[in-house]
Amino acid sequence: MKNNIEESYTTVSNTVEDARPLVKIKKRLQKRRLLAIIISFLVTAIFMTLLFSYLTAPEYLKNNQKNVTVQKIDNSKILLKFGSKVNGYEIFRTGGNQKSGYIYSLTAWSTIWDTKIRKQKAGNVILNAKGEKVKSIYYYHEDGSEDKLIYGKELYKDGESVTLPRLFLMYYLLIAIILIVIESILLFAFRKKRQLFRKILYIWFLPICYVVADFMINGLSQSSYSAEKKFFEILLIMMILYLILLAVIEFFKGQKETVK
Repeated sequence: MKNNIEESYTTVSNTVEDARPLVKIKKRLQKRRLLAIIISFLVTAIFMTLLFSYLTAPEYLKNNQKNVTVQKIDNSKILLKFGSKVNGYEIFRTGGNQKSGYIYSLTAWSTIWDTKIRKQKAGNVILNAKGEKVKSIYYYHEDGSEDKLIYGKELYKDGESVTLPRLFLMYYLLIAIILIVIESILLFAFRKKRQLFRKILYIWFLPICYVVADFMINGLSQSSYSAEKKFFEILLIMMILYLILLAVIEFFKGQKETVK
Protein backbone atom coordinates (compact mmCIF):
# COMPACT_ATOMS: atom_id res chain seq x y z
CA MET A 1 0.00 0.00 0.00
CA LYS A 2 2.76 2.40 0.98
CA ASN A 3 4.70 1.57 -2.18
CA ASN A 4 1.60 2.25 -4.29
CA ILE A 5 1.16 5.67 -2.67
CA GLU A 6 4.83 6.54 -3.23
CA GLU A 7 4.58 5.43 -6.86
CA SER A 8 1.43 7.52 -7.35
CA TYR A 9 3.13 10.57 -5.77
CA THR A 10 6.17 10.10 -7.98
CA THR A 11 3.96 9.81 -11.07
CA VAL A 12 2.05 13.02 -10.18
CA SER A 13 5.33 14.87 -9.51
CA ASN A 14 6.77 13.75 -12.83
CA THR A 15 3.56 14.79 -14.59
CA VAL A 16 3.71 18.29 -13.03
CA GLU A 17 7.38 18.64 -13.95
CA ASP A 18 6.66 17.45 -17.49
CA ALA A 19 3.89 20.07 -17.81
CA ARG A 20 6.10 23.02 -16.80
CA PRO A 21 7.74 23.46 -20.22
CA LEU A 22 4.29 23.41 -21.83
CA VAL A 23 3.07 26.11 -19.43
CA LYS A 24 6.12 28.25 -20.24
CA ILE A 25 5.57 27.80 -23.97
CA LYS A 26 1.90 28.74 -23.55
CA LYS A 27 2.84 31.93 -21.68
CA ARG A 28 5.40 32.84 -24.34
CA LEU A 29 2.84 32.31 -27.09
CA GLN A 30 0.32 34.47 -25.23
CA LYS A 31 2.97 37.17 -24.85
CA ARG A 32 3.75 37.00 -28.58
CA ARG A 33 0.06 37.32 -29.46
CA LEU A 34 -0.21 40.36 -27.20
CA LEU A 35 2.89 41.91 -28.78
CA ALA A 36 1.47 41.25 -32.26
CA ILE A 37 -1.73 43.08 -31.27
CA ILE A 38 0.28 45.99 -29.83
CA ILE A 39 2.42 46.24 -33.00
CA SER A 40 -0.72 46.23 -35.18
CA PHE A 41 -2.26 48.95 -33.03
CA LEU A 42 0.89 51.11 -33.21
CA VAL A 43 1.17 50.72 -37.00
CA THR A 44 -2.48 51.78 -37.27
CA ALA A 45 -1.69 54.77 -35.02
CA ILE A 46 1.02 55.88 -37.48
CA PHE A 47 -1.40 55.75 -40.42
CA MET A 48 -4.02 57.64 -38.40
CA THR A 49 -1.46 60.31 -37.45
CA LEU A 50 -0.41 60.72 -41.09
CA LEU A 51 -4.06 60.95 -42.15
CA PHE A 52 -4.78 63.58 -39.48
CA SER A 53 -1.65 65.49 -40.55
CA TYR A 54 -2.96 65.55 -44.12
CA LEU A 55 -6.48 66.60 -43.11
CA THR A 56 -5.20 69.44 -40.90
CA ALA A 57 -2.46 70.63 -43.28
CA PRO A 58 -3.01 74.35 -43.93
CA GLU A 59 -3.79 75.46 -47.46
CA TYR A 60 -2.67 79.08 -47.43
CA LEU A 61 -5.01 81.59 -49.02
CA LYS A 62 -4.14 84.53 -51.21
CA ASN A 63 -4.65 88.05 -49.95
CA ASN A 64 -7.93 89.48 -51.21
CA GLN A 65 -11.02 91.12 -49.76
CA LYS A 66 -12.89 87.82 -49.80
CA ASN A 67 -10.40 86.33 -47.35
CA VAL A 68 -9.52 89.24 -45.04
CA THR A 69 -10.55 92.87 -44.65
CA VAL A 70 -9.36 95.47 -42.17
CA GLN A 71 -11.78 97.81 -40.43
CA LYS A 72 -11.05 100.54 -37.91
CA ILE A 73 -13.52 100.74 -35.00
CA ASP A 74 -13.73 103.00 -31.94
CA ASN A 75 -11.02 105.25 -33.45
CA SER A 76 -8.15 103.03 -32.22
CA LYS A 77 -9.25 99.40 -32.47
CA ILE A 78 -8.49 97.39 -35.62
CA LEU A 79 -10.96 94.66 -36.58
CA LEU A 80 -9.85 91.85 -38.90
CA LYS A 81 -12.79 90.26 -40.69
CA PHE A 82 -12.01 86.86 -42.19
CA GLY A 83 -13.99 85.39 -45.07
CA SER A 84 -16.02 82.19 -45.14
CA LYS A 85 -13.13 80.17 -46.63
CA VAL A 86 -10.77 81.00 -43.76
CA ASN A 87 -10.47 78.31 -41.07
CA GLY A 88 -7.38 79.58 -39.31
CA TYR A 89 -4.87 82.40 -39.19
CA GLU A 90 -1.56 83.43 -37.69
CA ILE A 91 -0.72 86.94 -36.50
CA PHE A 92 2.57 88.09 -35.05
CA ARG A 93 4.24 91.39 -34.27
CA THR A 94 7.40 92.06 -36.24
CA GLY A 95 8.59 95.36 -34.79
CA GLY A 96 7.78 98.89 -33.70
CA ASN A 97 6.76 100.27 -30.32
CA GLN A 98 3.78 101.85 -28.60
CA LYS A 99 4.90 105.39 -29.44
CA SER A 100 5.44 104.97 -33.19
CA GLY A 101 3.09 102.03 -33.62
CA TYR A 102 3.55 98.27 -34.00
CA ILE A 103 4.05 96.35 -37.22
CA TYR A 104 2.01 93.17 -37.70
CA SER A 105 2.19 90.28 -40.15
CA LEU A 106 -0.62 87.84 -40.74
CA THR A 107 -1.67 85.00 -43.00
CA ALA A 108 -4.79 82.85 -43.31
CA TRP A 109 -5.53 79.30 -44.39
CA SER A 110 -8.14 76.61 -44.78
CA THR A 111 -7.92 72.90 -43.98
CA ILE A 112 -9.89 69.86 -45.10
CA TRP A 113 -10.57 68.97 -41.46
CA ASP A 114 -12.09 72.35 -40.55
CA THR A 115 -13.93 72.76 -43.87
CA LYS A 116 -15.45 69.29 -44.26
CA ILE A 117 -15.57 67.82 -40.76
CA ARG A 118 -15.55 70.47 -38.02
CA LYS A 119 -17.07 73.13 -40.31
CA GLN A 120 -15.27 75.80 -38.30
CA LYS A 121 -14.63 79.33 -39.56
CA ALA A 122 -12.12 81.87 -38.27
CA GLY A 123 -14.67 84.68 -37.87
CA ASN A 124 -13.45 88.11 -36.74
CA VAL A 125 -10.72 89.22 -34.36
CA ILE A 126 -9.64 92.52 -32.83
CA LEU A 127 -5.95 92.93 -33.59
CA ASN A 128 -5.12 95.41 -30.81
CA ALA A 129 -7.52 94.44 -28.04
CA LYS A 130 -5.41 96.31 -25.44
CA GLY A 131 -5.35 99.48 -27.48
CA GLU A 132 -1.86 99.11 -28.97
CA LYS A 133 -1.05 101.58 -31.71
CA VAL A 134 -0.94 99.90 -35.13
CA LYS A 135 1.47 101.30 -37.69
CA SER A 136 1.25 98.72 -40.48
CA ILE A 137 -0.29 95.34 -41.23
CA TYR A 138 1.23 93.04 -43.86
CA TYR A 139 -0.23 89.89 -45.35
CA TYR A 140 2.38 87.25 -46.16
CA HIS A 141 2.18 84.25 -48.52
CA GLU A 142 3.77 80.80 -48.36
CA ASP A 143 4.91 80.82 -52.00
CA GLY A 144 7.79 83.23 -51.45
CA SER A 145 6.03 86.22 -53.02
CA GLU A 146 6.40 89.63 -51.38
CA ASP A 147 4.28 90.65 -48.40
CA LYS A 148 1.30 92.87 -49.18
CA LEU A 149 0.44 95.96 -47.15
CA ILE A 150 -3.23 95.76 -46.15
CA TYR A 151 -3.31 98.58 -43.60
CA GLY A 152 -1.21 101.58 -42.58
CA LYS A 153 2.07 102.96 -43.87
CA GLU A 154 4.34 101.25 -46.39
CA LEU A 155 7.66 100.70 -44.58
CA TYR A 156 9.76 99.00 -47.23
CA LYS A 157 11.33 100.48 -50.32
CA ASP A 158 9.42 99.49 -53.46
CA GLY A 159 7.26 97.33 -51.20
CA GLU A 160 9.87 94.57 -51.18
CA SER A 161 9.43 92.45 -48.05
CA VAL A 162 9.21 88.66 -47.90
CA THR A 163 8.36 86.55 -44.83
CA LEU A 164 10.54 83.45 -45.01
CA PRO A 165 9.50 79.96 -43.89
CA ARG A 166 10.90 78.52 -40.68
CA LEU A 167 13.96 76.32 -41.04
CA PHE A 168 14.44 74.86 -37.55
CA LEU A 169 13.17 71.44 -38.67
CA MET A 170 16.19 71.19 -40.96
CA TYR A 171 18.51 71.92 -38.02
CA TYR A 172 16.81 69.28 -35.87
CA LEU A 173 17.17 66.76 -38.72
CA LEU A 174 20.89 67.53 -38.99
CA ILE A 175 21.30 67.08 -35.22
CA ALA A 176 19.54 63.69 -35.42
CA ILE A 177 21.83 62.57 -38.27
CA ILE A 178 24.92 63.68 -36.32
CA LEU A 179 23.70 61.72 -33.28
CA ILE A 180 23.21 58.63 -35.45
CA VAL A 181 26.81 58.88 -36.68
CA ILE A 182 28.24 59.43 -33.17
CA GLU A 183 26.22 56.57 -31.65
CA SER A 184 27.16 54.28 -34.55
CA ILE A 185 30.82 54.89 -33.70
CA LEU A 186 30.07 54.12 -30.03
CA LEU A 187 28.27 50.91 -31.00
CA PHE A 188 31.30 49.79 -32.96
CA ALA A 189 33.68 50.76 -30.13
CA PHE A 190 31.69 48.90 -27.44
CA ARG A 191 30.49 45.97 -29.56
CA LYS A 192 32.17 43.45 -27.22
CA LYS A 193 30.63 44.89 -24.04
CA ARG A 194 27.18 43.43 -24.31
CA GLN A 195 25.26 45.41 -21.66
CA LEU A 196 26.71 48.79 -22.66
CA PHE A 197 26.22 47.96 -26.34
CA ARG A 198 22.55 47.23 -25.72
CA LYS A 199 21.98 50.50 -23.84
CA ILE A 200 23.62 52.51 -26.63
CA LEU A 201 21.59 50.57 -29.20
CA TYR A 202 18.29 51.58 -27.60
CA ILE A 203 19.42 55.23 -27.53
CA TRP A 204 20.58 54.90 -31.16
CA PHE A 205 17.05 53.95 -32.19
CA LEU A 206 15.67 57.37 -31.12
CA PRO A 207 17.41 59.61 -33.70
CA ILE A 208 16.78 56.97 -36.39
CA CYS A 209 13.06 57.06 -35.59
CA TYR A 210 13.17 60.87 -35.68
CA VAL A 211 14.74 60.88 -39.16
CA VAL A 212 12.17 58.38 -40.48
CA ALA A 213 9.31 60.37 -38.91
CA ASP A 214 10.66 63.61 -40.38
CA PHE A 215 10.63 62.20 -43.90
CA MET A 216 7.13 60.81 -43.35
CA ILE A 217 5.85 64.30 -42.52
CA ASN A 218 8.11 66.60 -44.55
CA GLY A 219 9.37 64.51 -47.41
CA LEU A 220 12.44 66.21 -48.87
CA SER A 221 11.37 69.78 -48.04
CA GLN A 222 12.48 71.01 -44.62
CA SER A 223 11.20 74.60 -44.79
CA SER A 224 7.67 75.24 -43.57
CA TYR A 225 5.32 78.01 -42.50
CA SER A 226 3.64 75.55 -40.12
CA ALA A 227 6.84 74.14 -38.60
CA GLU A 228 5.52 73.93 -35.02
CA LYS A 229 2.58 71.76 -36.10
CA LYS A 230 4.85 69.48 -38.11
CA PHE A 231 7.38 69.23 -35.27
CA PHE A 232 4.78 67.85 -32.85
CA GLU A 233 3.58 65.39 -35.51
CA ILE A 234 7.18 64.25 -36.07
CA LEU A 235 7.68 63.73 -32.32
CA LEU A 236 4.46 61.71 -32.08
CA ILE A 237 5.39 59.43 -34.99
CA MET A 238 8.95 59.12 -33.65
CA MET A 239 7.68 57.80 -30.31
CA ILE A 240 5.28 55.38 -32.02
CA LEU A 241 8.09 54.06 -34.26
CA TYR A 242 10.31 53.65 -31.20
CA LEU A 243 7.64 51.65 -29.38
CA ILE A 244 7.18 49.49 -32.49
CA LEU A 245 10.92 48.74 -32.55
CA LEU A 246 10.91 47.74 -28.88
CA ALA A 247 7.84 45.55 -29.40
CA VAL A 248 9.37 43.87 -32.47
CA ILE A 249 12.59 43.14 -30.55
CA GLU A 250 10.58 41.55 -27.73
CA PHE A 251 8.49 39.61 -30.26
CA PHE A 252 11.49 37.97 -31.94
CA LYS A 253 13.22 37.45 -28.60
CA GLY A 254 10.15 35.49 -27.47
CA GLN A 255 10.23 33.52 -30.73
CA LYS A 256 13.81 32.43 -30.09
CA GLU A 257 12.95 31.43 -26.52
CA THR A 258 9.97 29.40 -27.78
CA VAL A 259 12.15 27.58 -30.31
CA LYS A 260 14.67 26.73 -27.60
